[in-house]
Amino acid sequence: NGHHVHLVVNVVAIGGPLSLLAIGGLAISGSPVAQLLGVEAHFGWPLVLVGVLALIFVSFAWGYLRLGIAVLRCSAAFLRARPSIGAYPLLFGLVHIAGLALWGLAVLGMRSSFQDIEDLDWQSQFGTASAMLLCFLWGNAFVTGLSTFAVAYAACHWYGRGSKDAGHGGLVAIQVGLRYHAGSLALGSLLLALVRTLNVMLWWAEKAQEEAAAAASGAAQRAVGLPVQRPAQPPSLLRSLRNFAAEVLEVVATWASKQAFVQIAMSGCPFATGAMRAGQLALKAPAGFVMVESLSMIFQRACEFLLIGVAVLVASSFGLEGLQGLGPVAVSAWLAAESLLHPYSVATTTILHC
Repeated sequence: NGHHVHLVVNVVAIGGPLSLLAIGGLAISGSPVAQLLGVEAHFGWPLVLVGVLALIFVSFAWGYLRLGIAVLRCSAAFLRARPSIGAYPLLFGLVHIAGLALWGLAVLGMRSSFQDIEDLDWQSQFGTASAMLLCFLWGNAFVTGLSTFAVAYAACHWYGRGSKDAGHGGLVAIQVGLRYHAGSLALGSLLLALVRTLNVMLWWAEKAQEEAAAAASGAAQRAVGLPVQRPAQPPSLLRSLRNFAAEVLEVVATWASKQAFVQIAMSGCPFATGAMRAGQLALKAPAGFVMVESLSMIFQRACEFLLIGVAVLVASSFGLEGLQGLGPVAVSAWLAAESLLHPYSVATTTILHC
């Protein structure tokens, strides 16, 4: 509900810093309330300082907070007005499952064709394994991109026409995406899949290097009659920087492709033009983009944690315990929450662009 969004943001933005100031003051004065909360006296001044800085930040960012609240309320209104969008997570979830099944059959087929090769390992078939991984990630990104396009197409027409718009939701948006913009969606998805494949290959190469170093060390230890022990790998600055750069590149590519797909849905432009327009919008109002996207992410993560907590509690009531019992339940709940909240996230971005 849009009114609940407004209330929660105001409570957190104003009540959070005031609570820090109050708790810090109680800790400084040695109040029994602070002792009951477990806050010691030496934490008082840091809490007061953080509270003051938070109030200063809220006072400067209040206009952007109001913008974020307005966009989130508008997104909630769109989803209420177009309940058919709520079926997208189930529809595209089934498509993802079907694609995963087809990809699994392809992997099994290729594995059966390699059965006559002795000492087969995936490292010797690096090119084949990389191609199969790229195909899987490309298909996954295309389905997600089509879902983003469909929600954005329906949201931008609803925002522009309001209650008069009745023909741009449901399957119509999906048909438009497949018929007129499949090439742009495929290009954006391919670029994102290449970045993700590069990230996986870097991780794979690092693991292979560790295994090779362990094998060489083990051979040397056996040669001198020492017990084989796996050598400890000291952290490498270059490796850490490389992994961090790969993670940042993937995050930026994911954000940019989402913004470009929204622009494609709004204006019907090619992928490159959509990415350029989205970048220009973000550069014109970076604070607004950061605030709205951050609020949307905070709400999405809060809902995910809530759903995961409920799922874990329900599973615990049925006797499941430990990582093996509760782990799959938590992962399934997280995947379900990601799918269910995807339309809300895309609608928020689309209305921000509008």
